Amino acid sequence: MGEIIRLHDRPLNPNRAIQRMRRCLKEGAITWAVDARTKLRARRLDILDVVNVIRYGRVVDRKRPMDLWRYTVEGPCADGRNTWLIVEIGESMIIITAYPRRPRR
Repeated sequence: MGEIIRLHDRPLNPNRAIQRMRRCLKEGAITWAVDARTKLRARRLDILDVVNVIRYGRVVDRKRPMDLWRYTVEGPCADGRNTWLIVEIGESMIIITAYPRRPRR
């Protein structure tokens, strides 16, 4: 498949961003931030939840705190809880963190 190009100046629109994440998922082009897996376990989430959010979720926010654009994806985890996933897209998809979204009151 095609080479993933690092994005510097402009973010992808939400549809392009989620398509790129799904392609990275399919190709196995995933890396993890240093403590991402620890945070997932503490929040009772796992890789299956991450996969579900990417497959069935949508991009709801984007910002650029450092070099790469960071996207927030909202979607269901494996048990149906609504979850937010924070992802950076560079040469691979970098999982920063994930956390269950609290229901609105």
